[in-house]
Amino acid sequence: MLYCREDDPDMGNLLESLADAAEEYLGGAGIGRTAQNLKRYDLAVMAMALYWRDNPGGANFPEGTQNLINQLKLPTERTILYGKS
Repeated sequence: MLYCREDDPDMGNLLESLADAAEEYLGGAGIGRTAQNLKRYDLAVMAMALYWRDNPGGANFPEGTQNLINQLKLPTERTILYGKS
């Protein structure tokens, strides 16, 4: 994970803030961190934070990140529509 490593404390604070914003973004999309999606959720948060760091003001996530977010939403939508998990 050398790509994520930041020796500058200000950049580390920025990454932490971006990760917090990513968690809020996912929460607003109805996606919570559960035992079933733990690793995928963490990967999505990291991918989103790094994307925002590298692309300030970027409007669209890369296809792989968007697919991951959609996959995380799927069980939530299935539960809402069909009452199943």
